[in-house]
Amino acid sequence: VLRNFDGKGNDLGQEQAITRYLANELGYAGTTVTEKGKVDQLYSFWFSTFRNNGVSHDGDHYSVAALKELVESSEPVAKRGSKDRPMYRETYRASVIDTYSRAQRSLMALDYFEAILEKSKSGFLATQKGPSYVDYALFYCLFELAEEDNAGSVWASSLGLPRCRAFLERMEKRPNINRYFKSPRRMPRY
Repeated sequence: VLRNFDGKGNDLGQEQAITRYLANELGYAGTTVTEKGKVDQLYSFWFSTFRNNGVSHDGDHYSVAALKELVESSEPVAKRGSKDRPMYRETYRASVIDTYSRAQRSLMALDYFEAILEKSKSGFLATQKGPSYVDYALFYCLFELAEEDNAGSVWASSLGLPRCRAFLERMEKRPNINRYFKSPRRMPRY
């Protein structure tokens, strides 16, 4: 809850509403109506997959633990778009939970953003001039996946996600993020 968010004693609740409010206040929601719509669409997808509809950071739709197991296994990872690794849009109306493993569902979510980054001219998901709040959301998930006690530095090559890796590296080099990583304010992952 953001207490007294408007200076008039009112509170603002709910993770998604707070995120969108702060993004608009800080200029991370896109600059045109079209960009704002694209950012919101991508954030809604990110929230339903990577955040498992707000239930968990590691759940049925996206699981770092399942991806870690996949990276550490000796089995080859299926190529993007293959029968064993379909694109998210190909599973429309399928009983995704019953049909695909947690690792496969996690890869579908990552592949969705990999495909968007593949088409991006700016290097960002939906905006031309800089990152939006969905870029930061994806960044923190990729950063967590790449931590050594998770999938480590081989995650992108093992999972076939070169654009997601390049995106992570670009975001890590942003001056404020880079400074934060080196600062004593940085909180350890829980």
